[in-house]
Amino acid sequence: MTPAVLAKLKTGKKVNVVARASPDDVTIVMEGVPIALLAHYSEYAKKNCGNDRLVVDGDRNNLRWVCQYMAAGEQDGNLSIKLNHFSVSGLCELYKLAQFLEYPSLIFRIDSILNCRIRNGVVNKDGVAKIYQFLPHLSKSVIAHVVQLMLVPRAMDYEPYSDLASENTAFGQDLDDAIQQNLKHKAAHITEAKARAPVCYHCKVAGHMARECPQRKKGNYHYRKSHVIQVATNGEGLRTCDRVVRKGEMTRTGLII
Repeated sequence: MTPAVLAKLKTGKKVNVVARASPDDVTIVMEGVPIALLAHYSEYAKKNCGNDRLVVDGDRNNLRWVCQYMAAGEQDGNLSIKLNHFSVSGLCELYKLAQFLEYPSLIFRIDSILNCRIRNGVVNKDGVAKIYQFLPHLSKSVIAHVVQLMLVPRAMDYEPYSDLASENTAFGQDLDDAIQQNLKHKAAHITEAKARAPVCYHCKVAGHMARECPQRKKGNYHYRKSHVIQVATNGEGLRTCDRVVRKGEMTRTGLII
């Protein structure tokens, strides 16, 4: 968005933005917010801006951040906290608010950040619970990530995930199914590998190993084929790094002169 367009959106009638955490907990979080700015980003604001205020169900701090984010033209560089610096739980709460506001560009950005967090880092118990609550479409990605962490043979505290599995039936069932599926896949892979016939490293033929190869030559530790080098005249030798090998002799690398 260009500065001129953003400046135009900040003109005209203004309203107070009110956060309603509960029927008895109503707080003004931003005063004098341009209706055009709110309506440009939020379908909810476009439909529900009253005479003097816009009431939004959600956390007051998150709502204040969203209003500032809109006013900055969706640039968070100068805000008190950047979107990438929110925790997974905080992003999930912000996602819930963006859904309420029907704010598609913010929804898409939060979704992308959470996908990246799931792929690249450990999502703690609270983050997993929030994702299951507000972003169920990411549950499969979270489960796959947790299962990979649990199956890696290294020291890790799995107790929080076990506790969550007891508290959240859906997460517990998904986690159990994913672990069983992963173990079945690994078992099938091992069985398939064992069933395959070995391939000889020497002759490249399946059915036997190199130590059992019928083409193996005795006395040749590396199983290399001997190569014969013809010399120009009888008695002429081949000079190596430390000695002269005469005709009929063998070099250390298996070459016959």
